Amino acid sequence: MNGWRCPDWCARAHHCTAALPGGEHASIPEIWQIEGGRMVGTRYRNRTGHDHIELRVILGLANDEPTAQAQCRHLMATSLMVVRRVFGLHQQSAQDQSPSSARRHRPGRRASL
Repeated sequence: MNGWRCPDWCARAHHCTAALPGGEHASIPEIWQIEGGRMVGTRYRNRTGHDHIELRVILGLANDEPTAQAQCRHLMATSLMVVRRVFGLHQQSAQDQSPSSARRHRPGRRASL
């Protein structure tokens, strides 16, 4: 790997792309079965040594659209509060607190949850 050494937690094999341009070390995804679904966490490290985590939550939503949208938004808002607390992030302004300012819209996809 041209002198690029994997950290102990790196899964290597097909999970690790550190040897490729723009690649990253990646852990084996940790999967927690929870009531009604699962959570999946994967740790990454890029070539500059910056670590980050990808956290996914897979849960079933209510059958009716208004409740499903409310569940999505509530989970996102609650998750944001926890992330800010755990990582010591601070809110910058009142505008940053609105759901629409944090939402990313992907071309060709609906903007709502």
